[in-house]
Amino acid sequence: MNHYTILGIPKTASLDEVKSAYRTLAKQHHPDKGGDKEMFQRVQEAYEVLSDEEKRTQYDQPQQSRVHPHANPFASFFQQFHSHTFRHERAPSRQKVKMEDVILHLTIPLRDAFTPIVKKCKHVTRAICSTCTQTCVLCHGIGHKVQVIHPLQKIKLTCTLCGGNGFTYTSRASCPNVCADGFYRKDHIFQVTITPDKIVNFTERFVGKGSEPTNKHDTVGDCVVRVFINCPHLVTIRGTKLIFTPKLTMKEAICGTTVCIPNDIPMLLSTSREVYIPPLVAFRKTAEDSRNDLLVKGCGMILSENTSEANKGYPRDDLLVEPIIDMSTLEEAINDVDPTAIALAFKTHQSNPDTEAGRFKQI
Repeated sequence: MNHYTILGIPKTASLDEVKSAYRTLAKQHHPDKGGDKEMFQRVQEAYEVLSDEEKRTQYDQPQQSRVHPHANPFASFFQQFHSHTFRHERAPSRQKVKMEDVILHLTIPLRDAFTPIVKKCKHVTRAICSTCTQTCVLCHGIGHKVQVIHPLQKIKLTCTLCGGNGFTYTSRASCPNVCADGFYRKDHIFQVTITPDKIVNFTERFVGKGSEPTNKHDTVGDCVVRVFINCPHLVTIRGTKLIFTPKLTMKEAICGTTVCIPNDIPMLLSTSREVYIPPLVAFRKTAEDSRNDLLVKGCGMILSENTSEANKGYPRDDLLVEPIIDMSTLEEAINDVDPTAIALAFKTHQSNPDTEAGRFKQI
């Protein structure tokens, strides 16, 4: 029984007619559906030959493949080996590829960063419909086949039946998904619990909640959630410390002033929101100089649970006030402030050219 008889098509059948006949017979004789396994293999072998133009030409004109009497005696062996390998070599099983991760960014206001938070996350991906798709019987879900050019060289070709998807699509009325061409919109919804001691640089991975594979051989990726804290104006986070950088005029920096910590930062009951900046202290830019004068104890971010005080609930780090001096107000300060005070400010930090006071020398 030749390949044309097996597929039930004439010798002049087109490639589309070959594919149509193969799909019909493959479904009819598929072993998973109670079909004849031997007949299914014959149908598959016939399709592999007749769907390839070069193989089909060799099959239709076998006399051209005969060995010439004066030819190399080993040529027939290699030709038969080559033909056999071409006809029966299938794509080897490859290692499953995990799809890329989906990165979700959550932005949380600073005022919410001091209590436990539960956030609902959602992202949409394109998934394969398991109801309307079947694993491709030709490439077995891999999406390609391997053909041997000669014993030392192989080429990878996209599967002609599934187009490289690894599955075939058949629309079904019982499908619960609104799918098209075997794909549908899938929503990944999950909850993220964030504790205050982990909110700084928070990152958590949710396995199996990322990108869906585009074929039936690969596996779904993960979803990575990252948290960013939205700080109010003039407030930044440095490690677990909060940094407040109020802007002062030159007169305020020289004579001293009082600044108010933003309401977004929760304060201790025993701590005032107003911080007094003594005269000339604003010029002290190093931590060693300003820490004692402009430090607010216990008003920073929540410390990590690995600290020695973890058994006391959620201990907090400190808040540092680091004033910024508006140098454009220098002329106004010269007119309003006693020149002796200005000279004292300059003298105090003359040895530190990196401070704002060090810029007096250039004015």
